[in-house]
Amino acid sequence: SVLLSALALSGVRPALAEGVVRRRLDSLVADGVDSGRRRPGGAASGNGFRFGNRWFRRFTDRKAGDRDLPDLVDQIIRSLRSGESLPHAIRSAAAARTADDHRRLVADLDAGVPVGEAITNWGAAAGSPLRDLAAVALGLAATSGGSVATVLGGVSESLRERIALEREVRALSSQARASAMVMIVAPVGFAFLGASADSRVATLLLTRPLGWACCIAGVSLNAAGGWWMSRMIAGTK
Repeated sequence: SVLLSALALSGVRPALAEGVVRRRLDSLVADGVDSGRRRPGGAASGNGFRFGNRWFRRFTDRKAGDRDLPDLVDQIIRSLRSGESLPHAIRSAAAARTADDHRRLVADLDAGVPVGEAITNWGAAAGSPLRDLAAVALGLAATSGGSVATVLGGVSESLRERIALEREVRALSSQARASAMVMIVAPVGFAFLGASADSRVATLLLTRPLGWACCIAGVSLNAAGGWWMSRMIAGTK
């Protein structure tokens, strides 16, 4: 989000930035619910805040879970090297986390679900490429045996490299995103300023077929340009 990007550019750590935004959203949700109780029509606003808060929590939980994956795998490796079995090592590492996906993984293992199936369910729950990589590695380790700790050590390093690469790409593309936003907003701002400075411009744009055609063409081209630039920026990720 824009707020998270601004906090990150100002030097705030990502986890701390997410905590700041999450606390602010919790405050807004509480305000929205209270407003819904006090006035007619306010319930819809409160429901909207709750939906936004749930979406933000899922998004930040997934991001935080991705950043925590190398530490999760490292903890599994340490448990394996201390003599624990793979299912017990996975359960111990997952139990130390608070995310819902990890709690479900622990519950599946406690319920006797085969470790391969439990790992597959855990990997599919997040919809994250990094989680998929970790789940595939753990699933192969559960079925193939061998030097599991060594293999997982390589996976942990790969996860760290990919996370570092994603952070670098986000940092390098932040200027491109800002430039794209300026290019999208600038035409609208110039049109507004021109209409404010000269009433004839506003009359032409708002009351004449030629002005309507210009507005439609301008908005269409602006939307197409915004879509094209967003595709270009997304292609770097």
